[in-house]
Amino acid sequence: NNLNIGIRSITDDALIELEHKNATSIHISPDGKRLYSYASHFLSPSIDTSTLKVWDIHSGKLIDELSGDFVDIQISPDGKKLLMTDLLKQIVVLDSKDLDKQLFSFKLHGNDVNGKELYFNGLIQFSPDGKYVIFHTSNRLYVMDAYTGENKLSMEILDNQIGGITVSPCGRFLAVSNARYDYDPDKGDSDWVKVYELETGKEISDPIIPGYAIKYYGIRFLNDSRSILVYGRGAGAQTQIWDMKTGLPASAPLPSKGTYSPKFSLLVEDVDADTCL
Repeated sequence: NNLNIGIRSITDDALIELEHKNATSIHISPDGKRLYSYASHFLSPSIDTSTLKVWDIHSGKLIDELSGDFVDIQISPDGKKLLMTDLLKQIVVLDSKDLDKQLFSFKLHGNDVNGKELYFNGLIQFSPDGKYVIFHTSNRLYVMDAYTGENKLSMEILDNQIGGITVSPCGRFLAVSNARYDYDPDKGDSDWVKVYELETGKEISDPIIPGYAIKYYGIRFLNDSRSILVYGRGAGAQTQIWDMKTGLPASAPLPSKGTYSPKFSLLVEDVDADTCL
């Protein structure tokens, strides 16, 4: 199947149509000048290899294209880098304006602390300033220089699986939640959220202990770079905002029901802009 992509001008209503066979997603560069269309062989079994096309968003001209064994792409917030991942094992970072220019690649090898083969677990992401690439396996967290691939920070969490990570909008803090293998609320177990300085790995406060299990990928920083939204999972779970400095709730809890309600959306929007305390 072909994905027809329409770009319509908001000034003169002109329409540019692009075509990319088996495309599964599109991304627009932060400066609004380029459109990236992407066809994943993982999501489209009818094709043998993934393809990426780069278009001039104003003229519709095809600027660049690439094919290979990758399953996902991301554009850095500064628009200068393009991150590509294969199925669980390798990441490659390219110059977004020259896909032939590779900045670095990284591939996982070996087994984790439980003897299982290493693989990427969860979202691979850029820091908000585009300086770092952040990802984790089941037990180890990595922060790498997005230009050189230098390993700036590596932390191992023993006896627990990393459940989610989130970077503050100011780029200074990194929050990590766990996901207990043997979680048992009847024994008083609780997942936790720990906050570190992104560049040093220093833990900056006591852990947040919500008193219930946290959903996988169930944490995110809010605009003030201090408040963390925590989504609970399982019986008795809540959705709540927590203050990373005090480790205490910053809002009344609401029942967790997959996504937060309009009422909770308003609560989130009331949080002040980035202060990076």
